[in-house]
Amino acid sequence: MKRLTLALLAAVCLFVAAVDARASAPGLTLDLEGARSLWVQDEDGEWYAYFPPAPDFVNERFIERWVVEPPSTTGTVPVAWVVDGDTIDVTIWDETRRVRLLLVDTPEVRPTECYGPEASEYVSSLLPEGSEVRLERDVTDTDAFGRLLRYVYLPDGRMLNELLLEGGYATVFDTRDEEQHEQRLLDAQTRARAASAGLWTACETENESEADADAASDESSEDGCDAAYPDVCIPPPPPDLNCADIEHRDIRVLPPDPHELDRDGDGVGCRS
Repeated sequence: MKRLTLALLAAVCLFVAAVDARASAPGLTLDLEGARSLWVQDEDGEWYAYFPPAPDFVNERFIERWVVEPPSTTGTVPVAWVVDGDTIDVTIWDETRRVRLLLVDTPEVRPTECYGPEASEYVSSLLPEGSEVRLERDVTDTDAFGRLLRYVYLPDGRMLNELLLEGGYATVFDTRDEEQHEQRLLDAQTRARAASAGLWTACETENESEADADAASDESSEDGCDAAYPDVCIPPPPPDLNCADIEHRDIRVLPPDPHELDRDGDGVGCRS
């Protein structure tokens, strides 16, 4: 893996047009391969992020430390706008960046879906304009729309992604590639569902479909296939099966999912 010392950083045009002569770099090294952003820490211990190309005024800072990925102690960024329940805009340097909350999905506001406005209002109440949040990256940096994919932390340290799930404002979404907090967020969703919080009781169509599926799954078809998996033949438990035991992939799953093949609750089990 390509590693560059800070002595060579001025030559890395991807990030820095020119490094001020005052910049201090005591023996630190950088791993720039695949990096999309660069973080700096000034002499007061504050962290800042910028995205290439570097703004001119980055050279005006007395830089104490450079890192490609921010540590857990990275400083905060201000909220510019709450777009909806799972998307916010933040300001990094003077640039507005759109952030999509990792692993959670709230109902839409436009067009209006059940509990979409409530989710958006909840986030707005926690993050008024100008409030500071900390962003944490997992495996995937951006989505297909260029939005930053992040866990978002409030000033008091609570994770917004988790709060949305615990309050029943969101469901777990697309955990295939992310690693750090998958189980934590799945547990939050389980607690909300058990408590019938938020959308788990407010959205009648959701409840009706689950009730229908529960009734259907109580009766396996004559050929021994569980009705929770209508497109393929998977026998009901016992024994309990997991994806390694099943040859099918991308299976349509209806509640209550007795084999728990759909861990993220998005209606598709054993993704390929």
